[in-house]
Amino acid sequence: MTGIIWYKTKSKGQIKLEEIIRDYENAHIPIKRYIKGSHALFDNGDFWLLASGTETSKGMRANISYIDYNIDGDFINTVINRSTTALPYQGLMYY
Repeated sequence: MTGIIWYKTKSKGQIKLEEIIRDYENAHIPIKRYIKGSHALFDNGDFWLLASGTETSKGMRANISYIDYNIDGDFINTVINRSTTALPYQGLMYY
C-alpha cells in the first residue's frame, strides 16, 4: 500500500507522518527506512510519502491520501482525487 501525506506546510506534514509511524510501531510493524521530511518504508511493504499540495507534485499515485485542510479545493479536485486509487482502502482523509 502506498500513502501520500499532502501538506500545505512541511512541518504539519512531518507531524502527520510521525503519527503514522507511531501507529505502525503500536501495531508492531517495524520501520525499514525513514528519511525525515521525505518518506517512510515499513517491513510489510507499506510506503508513506510527503508531498507538497502544489502543482509540483502532480503525477504521484497512491492508495490513500491524507490531505491538509488548508490545501486549496481546486487542487484536491484536479490533482489529489485523480492520483488516489483507493481500492480496497478508504481513499481520502483529512487532517
